[in-house]
Amino acid sequence: MLSETFKVLVETMIQSFKPKDCDSIISIVDSMPIVTCKGKNREG
Repeated sequence: MLSETFKVLVETMIQSFKPKDCDSIISIVDSMPIVTCKGKNREG
């Protein structure tokens, strides 16, 4: 499937460009506010 191809591609790219001292868990948690707030309508 095409979606599986993109999954493999993204995993390969992340591993290729991730700094050696990067902790994947911290990086994911650090990005969570951006992911969870995306698409919410802000007023004011």
